[in-house]
Amino acid sequence: MARSNWLLILDNADDLTVVNPFLPKAAQGHILFTTRTGAVGGLAQSSVLKPLDADDGALCLLRRTSYLQGNKSLRDASTASVQAAQRLSELMGGLPLALEQAGAYIDDTGCGVVKYLETYQRYRPEIQQLLHGTVPEYQLPVASAWTISKEVVEQTNPAAAEILRLCAFLAPDAIPDEIFTQGASVLGPVLAPVVVNAVTFDRTIGILRSYSLLTREVDRETDIPRLSIHPIMQELLRDEMDPPTQQLWAERAVRAVFQALPTVEWPIIQAHVRSCIHLIEQWNMTFYEADQMRLRLEEMGGPGM
Repeated sequence: MARSNWLLILDNADDLTVVNPFLPKAAQGHILFTTRTGAVGGLAQSSVLKPLDADDGALCLLRRTSYLQGNKSLRDASTASVQAAQRLSELMGGLPLALEQAGAYIDDTGCGVVKYLETYQRYRPEIQQLLHGTVPEYQLPVASAWTISKEVVEQTNPAAAEILRLCAFLAPDAIPDEIFTQGASVLGPVLAPVVVNAVTFDRTIGILRSYSLLTREVDRETDIPRLSIHPIMQELLRDEMDPPTQQLWAERAVRAVFQALPTVEWPIIQAHVRSCIHLIEQWNMTFYEADQMRLRLEEMGGPGM
């Protein structure tokens, strides 16, 4: 007699060609598989896991460090520890693995949440390379895992690596394609030929999505795609650049965003303009696009940074 109402879980199913032979043909049960692959086609109905918000991230961290036991809520912890945990959740972009490793560091060292926040803000690049805790099947710190994926991509597709470098200097969310397509002329000899061709641009983005280095989602109301990059990934990318390389990509970001201004609605481009204003101040940029971007922000009623 055939069993029904079963659940089959396939974890880390990143190669979908490997999954197919293990999929039951009968329809009396359910299949759940986890994957970093951005597109699953008709194989399954996808449900993208979102980062934790500040409160949920703080709750995760405080429970991991035993500040909160059982089902106790943030109201049961001290104000100082809750505020520090919320700030850590924001700095880590709500990434559960990063919060787990932060909690393990706090447990291992006994430093406390407030002290860890101070240490993280001062020694972030070093801490991100450390592994703490024992997450089953995931024995790499967040930084190392992303770095390995990035290095593989860079060896096979230099243009994909340059897309990441540009994104490192933009706002992390809702990055419009126009920053690349309209700004192609200022993006250098490796990236420019790729982004001016819609097919090669899409294929390159597909490579980055397959390694979970970028996400690309379509606004269902406008049917317009937007890119996103995790803030920790941005930090890692910037940290690995020497100052001249940082300045090169910061200037390219400013020039590319300026080129996209006429074609992107202000509510979308605004966050990227503000990121550029910060870069302009940081690097004391005085070229034409930088000056014009300051003026544009003033015209739109926004303060400089």
